[in-house]
Amino acid sequence: MLKVSAEQAQTIDEWSESLRLLYNFSLAERREAFKQDRKLTYYDQCKTLKETKKQFPRYKEVNAQALQQCLGQLDKAFLSFFKKKSRYPRFKAHDRAPSICFPQGTSIDGSFVKFSKLGKIRVKLHRPIPDGAVIKQSRIVKEVDRYYVVLSIELADPTWSVPPVNVVGCDVGVKHLATLSDGTVIDGEQPLKGSFARLARAQQKLSKKKTGSNNKKKQKVRVQKVYRKITNQRSDFLHKVTAKLADSYDAIVFEKMNLGFINQDTDKRYMMSRKSYDIGIGTFRKFCEYKFAERGKSVFHVNPKNTTKECSQCHRLVSKKLDDRIHDCPFCGFKMDRDLNASINILERVSLGQELPDSKPVESDVSVPAFAGVSVAH
Repeated sequence: MLKVSAEQAQTIDEWSESLRLLYNFSLAERREAFKQDRKLTYYDQCKTLKETKKQFPRYKEVNAQALQQCLGQLDKAFLSFFKKKSRYPRFKAHDRAPSICFPQGTSIDGSFVKFSKLGKIRVKLHRPIPDGAVIKQSRIVKEVDRYYVVLSIELADPTWSVPPVNVVGCDVGVKHLATLSDGTVIDGEQPLKGSFARLARAQQKLSKKKTGSNNKKKQKVRVQKVYRKITNQRSDFLHKVTAKLADSYDAIVFEKMNLGFINQDTDKRYMMSRKSYDIGIGTFRKFCEYKFAERGKSVFHVNPKNTTKECSQCHRLVSKKLDDRIHDCPFCGFKMDRDLNASINILERVSLGQELPDSKPVESDVSVPAFAGVSVAH
């Protein structure tokens, strides 16, 4: 977490506002170009930055690379839209400014972090930067009334590797966050469910405030703080659980699955979708991957086909509905929890060498840093 002075906070807010205006102006340019059937790319817009600075002097105060990164965020938003991963990019409101990204020129000096053109700012590190790590990128993010810096760092190739002797299969789901092949069941916490009533009251009060009034601004901050606490509770729980798993096992095996099917916006899947977000299934897997990697341990991904249907005893397929929580094989009479049966099948696919061709231990691919995107907070 950044401990900014009043002057530094004002500068960061001014930079953020400049980036927001640049983002909106560039989005309007792209929309107009599309109407005219004219191609406008990220590189085309970067070339016009020099002219933009002449017309609007406020942009001269902002780091040049931060301006380019803002255009890069817009370009990524369009690419994500064209790949049908997100909706069409929208204009950013005054309280939704882009983060300030520095692709280089950031360094840590004791209890200070130094940014290009912005200078030194006192920081509270939530854990030390590993020796030999190289800061590849930094990003300043404002969260309600706090400022954070997110560092992406690159670690040297691990000089050790733990032999995968104690390997466990893991089946993630909505009913239980994780079911391990040794019988361990991890139930995810639901901080949103626990704070739902408090959040609803805060939102109801917000809806009754007069638009544009100071009271509405204050109440909006209260709502944002409730959301922040929910996020922190979820993150804290997942960090503790995944760290314990990484300390207990030499390797973990997941299904290689796109969890988007759980989060489909339909009435039938609404409750399942909300619970999956609340317990953080995707975040759990990401945390496992980097925590195992930084300990020199392995993470495998296997083909998910029929892991739920296959009997872990006779290996014949048994059809199940979503509500069927018990695996009851009519062929061999084997009976057990369906998630436990699936986790055993997941583990066996690694021992049989059935992991996907593009699957490999996470620690062998250090081009994706183990600490990538770690937030320097708390």
